[in-house]
Amino acid sequence: MLPMGVPQERRDCGRVAQDPFHRLPKGLDGLEEREDLRVGLVEIHPKVGNRLRGVDAGGRHWIVANGEQTRIELWPGGERARARQIGPALAARQYARLSADGGLAAIRVSRQSELGLYALPGAELRATLPVQPPAWPTFSPDGRWLGIAHDESYDVRDLAAPGQPVWSRKLSAARAIHTQMLFSPDSRRVALLVGGSTIELVEAGTGRTELTFTLPGGAEWEDWVWAPDGQTLYLVSGRNELHLLHPGAAAAALARLGLDWRG
Repeated sequence: MLPMGVPQERRDCGRVAQDPFHRLPKGLDGLEEREDLRVGLVEIHPKVGNRLRGVDAGGRHWIVANGEQTRIELWPGGERARARQIGPALAARQYARLSADGGLAAIRVSRQSELGLYALPGAELRATLPVQPPAWPTFSPDGRWLGIAHDESYDVRDLAAPGQPVWSRKLSAARAIHTQMLFSPDSRRVALLVGGSTIELVEAGTGRTELTFTLPGGAEWEDWVWAPDGQTLYLVSGRNELHLLHPGAAAAALARLGLDWRG
């Protein structure tokens, strides 16, 4: 909850982590017209305008890219006048993600095999991680895990010691169509897209698969969101079908049959 003295439009930004479909008002501090917010990522239009890449749960830290995405900045409280550059100044496209508590930013430069972790608000480089480009980082809500999706693999790292993955998942060429990963709100699980139609729910800390689901009839993945308690994944297919995945309920059903999903 932001202080009452903060303007209402910025107080609205503090709800990003709780309401991924909340729409911000237009015309905030030099940002161009924006689409609906999603947790950790929002596109800003037109492309010549600044792009908001993340807002922490309290609205204190905003991560913004310029129109060409060659510069990443921290806007404290959304104030452009106090902007501070994060990461390198290069004539190359850069991609950024912000942790839920606003304490870390992950920045990757296009076509480079490194990912930088920067501590905020000071923007000090905390670690440089070797990655296989392209690499798309995402933070778990509790700030413990850093997930990285590549074109043909996933890995999860413990942010206390991010140098090496805690676990990795290599996809077969036939399944590596495009990759997406999404941590549950309680950070216990992560959903992986392992093919255009197949989703795996795995333990965030071990990579053990709890549930594998293939969309029926050849339908492809379109979108997903976790329930706030982290127990159910709502999955939308390209045919506008909604599927609910309950890994805990599946495990309980197997237990009643004397089976263990862990094998």
